[in-house]
Amino acid sequence: MSFREYLAALPIVGDFFDAAELVEGCVELATASTDGYAALRDSMMWTEVADGVDTRAAMLTAASEAPVEYGTEGEIVAGQWTDPFTGFTSSNPADFDIDHRVPFKAIADSVPGFGDLPHDEQLAYFNDRDNLQVLHDEHNASKGDALPSEYAERIGDTRLRGDFTAACERYMDKVGVSL
Repeated sequence: MSFREYLAALPIVGDFFDAAELVEGCVELATASTDGYAALRDSMMWTEVADGVDTRAAMLTAASEAPVEYGTEGEIVAGQWTDPFTGFTSSNPADFDIDHRVPFKAIADSVPGFGDLPHDEQLAYFNDRDNLQVLHDEHNASKGDALPSEYAERIGDTRLRGDFTAACERYMDKVGVSL
């Protein structure tokens, strides 16, 4: 046991360490970006779905239009994906991102009580597969963290725009009802 761990085990000192970490986390959130959510959003890593498969791999596998090929370490090395909004097609998984339809800030701002949930529950909602889509990485980068309503305006195909908007609304209804 290190000296710091020994000190942290003492009730008053441990409370001090906890308070200092909380303040440090708040400062990071406040200064990380103008939206104040960047540090928390960036900590929302992909969750394991089952059997060591993370959300990204599960989404790529489900969205592939051809059988997925795996490398020697179990990573996805090939498949066939199409960006639903641009029509970009590739067999290289590195050409695609898994993107959130509704950004973290929009969820946190729109759903009462969301910010009070433990971090792992926020993560589960944020990375819910109903909130995810497979997009060409360049398209995703140009989309940025636009709110669904702002992003929908950029989708030229009215059917795709309607599909995207409906998926966002269903997801927000799902989160709102469950909380």
